Amino acid sequence: MKKLFLTAIIIATVTTTFAQVNFGLRGGVNLADYTNLDDSNKKADYYIGALLSIKTGSLYTLQPEFTYSKQGTKLNGTYADLRSNTISVNYFSLAVANKFSIANKAHFIIGPYFDIVMDKDIQYIRSIDDYSYYNRYDTVGVDLGFFFGFGFDVAKNLTLEARYKQGFVGIIDDIDRSSSSDYYYDEDPHLSKVIQLGITYKFDLLKPETK
Repeated sequence: MKKLFLTAIIIATVTTTFAQVNFGLRGGVNLADYTNLDDSNKKADYYIGALLSIKTGSLYTLQPEFTYSKQGTKLNGTYADLRSNTISVNYFSLAVANKFSIANKAHFIIGPYFDIVMDKDIQYIRSIDDYSYYNRYDTVGVDLGFFFGFGFDVAKNLTLEARYKQGFVGIIDDIDRSSSSDYYYDEDPHLSKVIQLGITYKFDLLKPETK
C-alpha cells in the first residue's frame, strides 16, 4: 500500500511538472441513429460539455470529458404509419479521449465512453385504422462504447472536430410492428451510433515548468 501511494505521488508530481493543463468547453451537432433500423433517418440535435486537457508531450494529450448529449433516431419507410416518430434519449456522458498529433495543428482522437440516460421522450402514432402499430419496449439506462475522430486547430485554443460514436449496448430492447395480416419481431440489437461535428475552446490553467 505504501509503495502504491508513493507511486501515485510521483506520477502526480511528474504530470504537474511536465504537463500543460487546460480546461475547455465543447459543443456541436449530433447526427444520431441506431443500427439494424433500415427505415430510419438520422436525428439532428446537439451536445455540450466540458473537458480537462492534459498534454504530456508534443504528440500525446489525455483528455477526460463530461458531456450532455441528445441522441435517438427518426422512423420512416416500412414504418409508414409512423413517419413522424421520434426516439429521443438524452445522456450524461463520461469519456476518456486520447489525442495524438498527426500533423501541424491536426490530431487523431480515440477513446472509450460511458453514457447514463438522463431523460427520454419516445413517441409513436397508431395507424388510422388502428390495426397497424409500433411498440417500443423500454430503453436501457446506460450505454458503453468507443469513439474516434479528427480535429484541426483553427486558432489559438480553438479546435474544429469530427467524431463517430459507436455503442456496444442494445439501447432499445425490442421493436415490434404488427398489423391485421402480418407480424414482425426484431431480435437484432439496436446500437447507438452518432456523428458529432463541433468546436472546442480551451482556457490555459497550467503550463509546464521551464528552467
